Amino acid sequence: MRKPTLEAKTYQHCALNGTAWFTGLFLKTSVCAVVLMLSACTTSVQAPDTTYYLFDSNPVSYPQKVNTSNGLLMIDVVALPDYLKTNQLVMKEGENRIVKANYHSWADDLDESIQRAIINDLNVALSETSVVDFCNSCQKVRITVEHFYPTQAGDVLLSGYYQIDHAQNEGQVRYFHFTSELKGDGYASAVTQMRSLVADFSASLVAYLNR
Repeated sequence: MRKPTLEAKTYQHCALNGTAWFTGLFLKTSVCAVVLMLSACTTSVQAPDTTYYLFDSNPVSYPQKVNTSNGLLMIDVVALPDYLKTNQLVMKEGENRIVKANYHSWADDLDESIQRAIINDLNVALSETSVVDFCNSCQKVRITVEHFYPTQAGDVLLSGYYQIDHAQNEGQVRYFHFTSELKGDGYASAVTQMRSLVADFSASLVAYLNR
């Protein structure tokens, strides 16, 4: 058998060294990739804490009412659209998109919070009427909110309708629409102005009741 020449031996040696170098580079690259993946997992950004907002955070005290001349007035739980039946705050973007806030939530159910706020407003304003959340055989106010949110354009909107039922007789439907310009940035400012719009609605309801 013919022995390999020097050139053949040199080629074989270089080929073996090249294979070893490629294998070593592959192993090093693989190790680096694993280290980078583990590093990315350990340095991932932590999600921010959720901020909770009280809608009726500053109820006003009023004297205890006894034997009021106009009796009792019931404010029923406020009916909300589906997009407001969530603990997340929402904002209107563009013409018709409602976006939920990821880390900004109501501290309590919004329908009950609005109900409590209106009851407080009316009890302060109506000295001869006791306003409650439940009673039998008394006037009942049923409120339906259709729109209630801050907008990307920089204002806040509250609209809907209400009825005042007398015993078994349903009252006439009356519509309301209130807006205001946002006076500050962030959801905290928006919540304050949303509460202010409900106070405006309460004032209009008092005016109607006292007509």
